[in-house]
Amino acid sequence: AWDVVSLGVCFFFQAEDGIRDYDVTGVQTCALPIWHSWLSREILAFGLFAGAVIMFSASSWVEWTPGWLNDGLGWCVAVTGTGGVFCSVMVYAFTRREFWSFPQTATKFVLTSALLGIAATWLCILLLGVAGESASAHELATVAGDKLSQALIALAAAKLLFELSLFRHLAARRVTPLKRSAWLMLGRLSNHSLARFALGLLGGICMPLFLLSRQLTGGDSAGVIDIVIVAMLFTACLVGELLERYLFFAACSAPRMPGLPSA
Repeated sequence: AWDVVSLGVCFFFQAEDGIRDYDVTGVQTCALPIWHSWLSREILAFGLFAGAVIMFSASSWVEWTPGWLNDGLGWCVAVTGTGGVFCSVMVYAFTRREFWSFPQTATKFVLTSALLGIAATWLCILLLGVAGESASAHELATVAGDKLSQALIALAAAKLLFELSLFRHLAARRVTPLKRSAWLMLGRLSNHSLARFALGLLGGICMPLFLLSRQLTGGDSAGVIDIVIVAMLFTACLVGELLERYLFFAACSAPRMPGLPSA
């Protein structure tokens, strides 16, 4: 059930940012019916996701639960969670702003979910193995530790490179909304941008590489030291993603209005 908890955490992160900043879009309102508002669909999807997670977690603790029911609930968790993230993406893609386009938003939201999901799952397995004295969790952490490190490094590198690709628009001759967003991140938002990339590099690449080197040299991959490092890793990734989400809103350049300077 711990992996379900971590999945819920990362998907809740996506739902939360969509709900708390819905007024930024200027077009969404949660009071509208689901066929008129992507935000309403998002709330419905994550409500169903929460219910599916609770039922799946409960069924995992009940020994007499049939296998087909567990499998079915697992698929419900995956489908409703994916649907919720898709609705979160559409809340912003609906505004037709280039910085919030479907490819841009979908890539960021999906990679955030995967990145935080892996980090949270890793931390929960270690806590369950050491603090909970679970032999199966300890064995899982020992066997899967290197794979989790490699997956985290790959995802973090992909996300950081994708975010850095925004700065290629600085070379464009024409002033586009994406070029103005890049200017904002290098100017007024430079401190936030620097902190975001530093934390992403630290938590997503440097610390997993350190853990991977310990695992390859025969060190204990499920000890107290690993719990501390993975907890720090998870915190760095979480704060880095929160900063990325802040930049997602703050660096978005509003469309230029005739006779008025662009935002």
